[in-house]
Amino acid sequence: MKNKIIKNKYFIISICILFLFILINFIIQYRNFPSMFYTTEEVPICNNTDKIENLICVNFKSKADPLIRYYQFINDTTFQIIIYIAPLFVIIPSSILVYRKMKNGYMKNTLTRINYKEYIKLIYKESLIYTFILPIFVLLMLLICAIICKNFNFGGIKEYYNILTSPSIEFYGKIPLFLFQYIVNIFLYSIFYLNIVFICSFKNSNLFVIIIYSYLCFYVVDILGEIFIGGLLFYKILNITEVGNYLNLLNSWTYFDISSLKYLNIYPIFLVIVSSVVNYILYRNKERTMIENEK
Repeated sequence: MKNKIIKNKYFIISICILFLFILINFIIQYRNFPSMFYTTEEVPICNNTDKIENLICVNFKSKADPLIRYYQFINDTTFQIIIYIAPLFVIIPSSILVYRKMKNGYMKNTLTRINYKEYIKLIYKESLIYTFILPIFVLLMLLICAIICKNFNFGGIKEYYNILTSPSIEFYGKIPLFLFQYIVNIFLYSIFYLNIVFICSFKNSNLFVIIIYSYLCFYVVDILGEIFIGGLLFYKILNITEVGNYLNLLNSWTYFDISSLKYLNIYPIFLVIVSSVVNYILYRNKERTMIENEK
């Protein structure tokens, strides 16, 4: 596994780009909003006893929590862009891999030495490495936020319950479970993005078309889930609220207006299963796949 990671230059390039993205954005935030990098002890007002000043101090103290810092960066700063471009960090490298391994006659030549089904499985397994890029980004962000806050105490978010852009207060007593499910969901959605690439590449032999179609497909699924299923079906017809928030792919980063942990993994698992079934149907027939590749 280690050797595969080292040899996979697109994975390394993606991680480097993400690291550069983090570095540049932290520099921007430090120059424009240096107070976001304060700890409690670095704010002089916290040493006063005035009630109003103590209220402000509590606010700063709560901000010294790594999880709050993470949500502040993701929701309120230039880091916001990651919500919209995150799928590309899976789509672009996996599209390049699929294009190299399945198009331009490469697949036809390779199948003289290996079984078709085994080859498809091999390509898919090789591309799964890209599904770890976004979870690594989250872990790296949380680590940097912990370093900024000079602690790994994620429980301080309980004191900052009035922050509107953070998840529901019901999560605050279950921080370890919440963090685990958060990262697992990012991973599951990454598998879904990968599956989209395989689906969109089946009838397309142009690399840029595969990337564009895959990215657009992400937004089509997002609109169908949040607006049509969550908004029209569940909210307007069945009068069930919040469903649209669970079906919002962009909300997988912020969890805005999400009130229950137990439903968080259902939708990404559903998307992974459905997209995997579609892939199986598309690629199960060797002759059909070869004909599409030759177009």
